[in-house]
Amino acid sequence: MRQAIKSSTWWVGIALMVPFIVAMAVSAPWSLGGKLAPWIVGTCAIVALLIHSYSGVRRGVDAKPEPLPDGVHPLKGRALKVYAWVALLLILIPLLGHQIATPLFILVFMLASGEALWLASLLAAIIAGFIFFILEKTIHVGLPDPLIAQWLGF
Repeated sequence: MRQAIKSSTWWVGIALMVPFIVAMAVSAPWSLGGKLAPWIVGTCAIVALLIHSYSGVRRGVDAKPEPLPDGVHPLKGRALKVYAWVALLLILIPLLGHQIATPLFILVFMLASGEALWLASLLAAIIAGFIFFILEKTIHVGLPDPLIAQWLGF
């Protein structure tokens, strides 16, 4: 157990569990349809993080970050692009709603990454179908109305 306390891998696994546990606790009094997503995602994440933490201690894995080379700033290059893509998605979802923003994001991201149009379109259509048929029609997850629709009076 002393080895676990010294292992940064173990602490990362434990620390990442906290937001999932909080989300599950907050959503506990909600209706079944409302708490289904946080509970499914939270349960899967907690199981994966427990495996991560256990294997980190059991196998002695310690994921120590490598120092960056001189002159390399962590917010330049690829990291800044990733933050920009995440920010774009976090803006699009409330503005356009999951039904439009998620497939649109996948399409634009894949095309910007150099993927073929047919593959990007196929995956965007699959996620759109999943959102519509599985989330909305089958398990009745109540996705909020897009802000743009509220602003336009729809």
